[in-house]
This record gives sequence, C-alpha cells and structure tokens, in this order.
Amino acid sequence: FLGIAFSTTFLTGLLSGVYPALILSRFNPVKALRGNRERKGSITMKKGLVIIQYVVSIVLIVGSIGIYKVYNFMLNQDLGFNKEHLMAISLDGFNQDSRIRNLKDQLDQHVNMKGVSLTSKVPMSMRDDYSVYMKDPSSDLDQRIPTIYIDEQYFNLLEIEYKIKPESLSIETEKTSMIVNETFLDLFGEYYQIGDQVELFDYNNSNQPVPIDYPEIKGVVKNFKISRLIEMKQMPCAYILSSNNQNYLLARLVPDKKNETLSSIETTFKEVFPDQVFQYTFIDDEINTFISILSPFARLIFYGTFFAIFIASMGLFALALY
Repeated sequence: FLGIAFSTTFLTGLLSGVYPALILSRFNPVKALRGNRERKGSITMKKGLVIIQYVVSIVLIVGSIGIYKVYNFMLNQDLGFNKEHLMAISLDGFNQDSRIRNLKDQLDQHVNMKGVSLTSKVPMSMRDDYSVYMKDPSSDLDQRIPTIYIDEQYFNLLEIEYKIKPESLSIETEKTSMIVNETFLDLFGEYYQIGDQVELFDYNNSNQPVPIDYPEIKGVVKNFKISRLIEMKQMPCAYILSSNNQNYLLARLVPDKKNETLSSIETTFKEVFPDQVFQYTFIDDEINTFISILSPFARLIFYGTFFAIFIASMGLFALALY
C-alpha cells in the first residue's frame, strides 16, 4: 500500500514537472512577451477548482486516518481477558433445567478442560445484552448498568484480575452477591463501599420502576470488554452471582487436543440433554465475525487515501501547468 501510494505521488509529481516544461518549450517568445490576458472569470474558476481539490483531498485523508485508527484499535486493543481456546455452549431455551449443573460438573472433571463456568452472556458477543437501572447518588438520575449473571468460576476462567478481591464468592447465600468493575468504582465509589447493597430496578410497560434485586457488593474487577470491540468508553457494569438466566456454559480447552475434546464434550452433552441440539462457538470466531463485518471500512482506507493523494497531486499538476 505504501509503495503504491509513493509511486503514485512520484509519477504524478514527475508529470506535473515534465508536462509543463514541454508546453513552455513550444511557446513563441514574441507572443510570450506580449502577454496573453485571460478573462477574470476563467482565472477565478481555476483557483476555485484548485481549492476544491485540496479541500476534498484533506477531508479524504483525515477520514482515512480516522478509519485506520478505529480499525487498528479494534485489532490491537487489550480485551482485558484471555480469549484463547475459550468456547461457549448454548443453553438457550433450557437455561432453567436442573441438569445444567450436572453437565457443568461432568465437564469440569474432563482431563482436557482447563475450567468451566455458567453465564448469561458470551464475552464480546453482540447478543444477549441486558441492562438494569440504579439511582445515581450524585444526581438522583437513573443510571443504566449493563448486567451479566455469572457463577463463582467466571472471573478465574476468563483470567480477569481483581482490583478488590472478595473474601468469598458463593451463589448459595441468603443475599445476592455482586461484583462491579473499575468504572463503577470510579463513578460511585464515594457512595458505595464493599458490603453495601445496591437497589437495581427496571421499568414495566406503564413506565413505572419495578425493583429487581438488592445485591451486596463483594468485590471489584478490572475493566474488560463484554460487548463491542469498537466501544471506546467503558461503562459501569454489574456481575451478579445467580443460578438464573445462565444461557451459556463457557469452557477453556487444552489447545493441542481441541478436536478430541470437542467430540468428548458433545458426547457428554448428548448424554445429559439427549433432546437438545449441541450448539457452540469460540470467542475468537465471535470477534473475527465482528471484524469481518467492518473489514469493508478497512478497504476504504486504501481507496480513500489513494484517491486523496491522486486529487492532491492533480492540484499540484494544475498549479504547475497554469
């Protein structure tokens, strides 16, 4: 790409110098001394066209740089968790089945499995986004909080670091436990401390607030991407320990025995759920799918920059010619 852009600029610059030289060499000196007056309108139009060329080229170059930065950010950003060899088995449609715990226990004992966890959402997936509301103590306005239901192994499986590690985590407690992220702590740390309860609510069809739960803050994890690669700003998030709404079983596989382990997982799944379809995805595939959707914009970087350089070079050509 850089070679093509450089070659285009070089050739256009060369032509912008050679062609005017050839034209000037054919001028009649007598006519040149007498002068050849152009109409004012023609000169104004030429200047205007040159200005338009430069404005368009600058806009295209700036736009190309912006697209490149966004695309490069998506490819190279730190997700905040380990996505390697991480698969998600869909439990959608039967996530309240008591046999899910049995499936998890069996897979957790698999020799080629590094760990398993239950959750309501696959990391980096654009599906299953869920939010609740809480009161912002600083303004008394409603604050939307993206919410994910998890179990005790979730953060260890994803290899997410704690900023404030909880003393213990368990679903089987009288009070609902909740882990929040760094952004939550930055925004509301003045008002909520470890051990405090937070009122979470939603709105019904009549637009009236309906309480959902009063979870107790148990710890704080570092920020990590949960939904969109292109999202620059991290929102405050709540991770609620619950056996409800667990739509996926996450599992990390031993890398060099992937096919063998997949076959074994499917067999175990069919033994526990003979009436269900075994559906799974890898987190890498989810991310690559999202990038492939945006890849046409990456091609615009090439065409836009090439066209911008071409227009700018033609402007120089016009100035040299006239």
